Amino acid sequence: MQILFADVSAVRAGEQGLSGMEVAPPLMQSRCLALAGWGVGPIAFQPTPGGGSPPIETGTMTRALLARPRRAINAIRSSIAESFRRRFALRLTIEGWCIVATMMLIGLAALNTAAPLLYLMFSMMCSFFVLSAMLATNSIRALGLTRYAPRVWQAQSPMRVEVRIRNGKRFTSSYSLRVLDRMKDGTALGSVFFDVVPSRCGEVAQEYECLFLIRGVYRLEGFELATRFPFGLIERRLSWDDPWEILVMPQTIKVGAHLERARVTMGDHQSHQRGAGSGLYGLRAYSREQSARDIHWKVSARRGGLIAREYESEEKRRASVVLDNRRAGRETPAMREAFERAVVLAASVLDWLCSQQHEVELRTASGVIAYGSGVPHLTRCKRSLASLELIEGGVAEAGILAPSGEDSIAFPILMGAPEGRSEGRFPLSIEEFADQLSAAFIPRDEAAAAIPGVTAAAP
Repeated sequence: MQILFADVSAVRAGEQGLSGMEVAPPLMQSRCLALAGWGVGPIAFQPTPGGGSPPIETGTMTRALLARPRRAINAIRSSIAESFRRRFALRLTIEGWCIVATMMLIGLAALNTAAPLLYLMFSMMCSFFVLSAMLATNSIRALGLTRYAPRVWQAQSPMRVEVRIRNGKRFTSSYSLRVLDRMKDGTALGSVFFDVVPSRCGEVAQEYECLFLIRGVYRLEGFELATRFPFGLIERRLSWDDPWEILVMPQTIKVGAHLERARVTMGDHQSHQRGAGSGLYGLRAYSREQSARDIHWKVSARRGGLIAREYESEEKRRASVVLDNRRAGRETPAMREAFERAVVLAASVLDWLCSQQHEVELRTASGVIAYGSGVPHLTRCKRSLASLELIEGGVAEAGILAPSGEDSIAFPILMGAPEGRSEGRFPLSIEEFADQLSAAFIPRDEAAAAIPGVTAAAP
């Protein structure tokens, strides 16, 4: 018989007894499956004319065996990638350096005096170091870490991050584990401590709190796992990459009291359609589904039958929050601070308008978010403000900042002096909310002191 390599459809056709193909004996079928498991592919057998022992094509077999060993190659690649992702480190603690100095003195004394007791003490201290390194390495071996954190959060609000650890060892537990959750710049966002992680116990969870000072995209790089078990002489560290991004939306301030003057302009108006409202739309015959308070008694007495009122539905006016993120010239720290305050003010105005059930759109030089209402639309606008940056000014972006619709009221967010209000325009300046905006930006030191145990972070 001659060995041929066919595709899956040919093998299946041979198994069904089609012409030109025969099914291999059971022993040879098992070998076929074994070769297929190594990535060789399905093997079909075809009888040679005249019978007898066919010539074995060793070149074809060798090429088939070495053609696609993908599983082995992928396993090697994954192990190499994992070794690069997980980096071991070992360092001596202060206690360890003291023991090393004592060991050196005892070793020198043993060489000078040749006293067996000093050699015994030196060897015992060396064994402590070897045992400490072995136990520390075994303690952080075969561990898995998982981070549970939201993708979107709001600045100046404490966020809880859950870290779960699992022990993959069968017989030994892990002790005294400290886990640091590091950001891209190397600073620690938070840390948790595990006293003991038993073997084959599932997952053990701990939580830490962090506080994001301002909006932006926070990138977490990965974990750093450290232990000083058992004697505290050696600290064994294991770090690996586990990227995670958190989009932090801008914080908000209370602007309702200042925007009460806009309620008259933003009031409800008639939609000229039947619905729930206060204006009279028309009259119709009374039905039992209507309330008795809707009966128009004078018209009913005149017509000799019950006549009920129909009301005209009311609609709220639309609003456009306009934030000009164009800059003229080079960006300065003062310009950056004013822009951050303008973003917070814009988010606060959007929050107030959505709470009043108005349809709102957000217009910036970078893009437009169309009209919408409700919490999902508010979250979408805040997510856009979270990643908004200053851009170079241009004439093309000026048209984007013009509100759409004649019935829409514009709320321009100004980074300079206040401007006068007019019909359909209600400008807001950051100088009008200077005190509230200053209180909204808490420095790192004050945030750490105000909320004990919470790590304050900035992008």
